Amino acid sequence: MRKVNIKKILIIISMIIVSLGIILGLMASNELSNMAPTEKVYVDGTDFSGLIQLASEIGSKLIGILFVIYSIMIDLIIWITYGMIWLVIKIIKKIQNKN
Repeated sequence: MRKVNIKKILIIISMIIVSLGIILGLMASNELSNMAPTEKVYVDGTDFSGLIQLASEIGSKLIGILFVIYSIMIDLIIWITYGMIWLVIKIIKKIQNKN
């Protein structure tokens, strides 16, 4: 039976998750930037259109960055789970070798 190298598979999965997070973050950021209102917004005679455009730009970039951060966090959870399983397997093998 062929032994499967789990680390290589996890590295490939990690690269896919992070690259999809980056692509999704860029797409969401650009789409939200394009959806920002461009017309004049007046409240009590004061023009707030510049402030609204600035807030929508910052918000769209923040959401894009959050997509990337969350994809990295998902990747970290996968690696931590792998590490815990690997540690348990090593401990079980050590206990079996003592007996």
